[in-house]
Amino acid sequence: MVPQGNGSIGTAHTNIQVMANVFGILSAIVLAATAFFALKNKAALEDQLTQLSRQEADKETNQREFNELTTEAQGFEAEAEEANAENTTLSSELEAQLATNKGLQSEVDDKKSVAESKAKEVSDKKEMLAPLGDLDQLANEFKKLKTDLATLNGELLQKDTEISTRTSVKNALETENESLSSVIRNYAEKKSNPNLKASVTRVVSDLGFVILSGGDNAGIIRDSTLDVVRNGEVIGKLKVTGTEPSSAAANIVPDSFDEGMSVRTGDTVVASDSK
Repeated sequence: MVPQGNGSIGTAHTNIQVMANVFGILSAIVLAATAFFALKNKAALEDQLTQLSRQEADKETNQREFNELTTEAQGFEAEAEEANAENTTLSSELEAQLATNKGLQSEVDDKKSVAESKAKEVSDKKEMLAPLGDLDQLANEFKKLKTDLATLNGELLQKDTEISTRTSVKNALETENESLSSVIRNYAEKKSNPNLKASVTRVVSDLGFVILSGGDNAGIIRDSTLDVVRNGEVIGKLKVTGTEPSSAAANIVPDSFDEGMSVRTGDTVVASDSK
């Protein structure tokens, strides 16, 4: 006989084995379900991430468009402000122009009034001149008189010009005559030009004469006496012995110089009052 205790142990072992298989199957089912749901959730997550990426891209696009629209709106605002300012300026200019036009219209009205007054004045004068006859004929005669008067004025002007020219020639001749008379008088009196101002260019001490920078052109007269001036004072005299157009020779008058004093190159020479 098989002991009953061993049979119970075998049954229990079998039950345990069955339960273990059941738990294994259940665990496999749970793992399979978990894997299935995990895969499904992953696909859903990836789909959500894709949608999120699209939304981010759309958001960036919208933000960029919004920024562009904002910038454009700011530009429109600046243009609107500029247009308002321009409109204000144009309004001021329009008001000023209207005021100017009003003033011009007033001036036009005044000138019209003056023109009407002048027209009436002309009409009145025509009536006053009617007894005189044809005004056109009078106008022609007046023009002829005016032309004749202009011709006479031209002839008078020509005569005045001739008189002025002859007077100028006369004055020039008188001046020249006076100058020649002065020169002749100086020659006769043996006096050089009173306005003479020459200088000593060379001293020939051993022969007792000097050479001067001026001559006939400067008004130096032969046989005239000249003063030698140094530092504004007369230091001696010279006697002119010969002249040329631009130079002259003169003897030194020894007794006219103080002791120890003598003529030198560069000394100024002027006409002397004495002969």
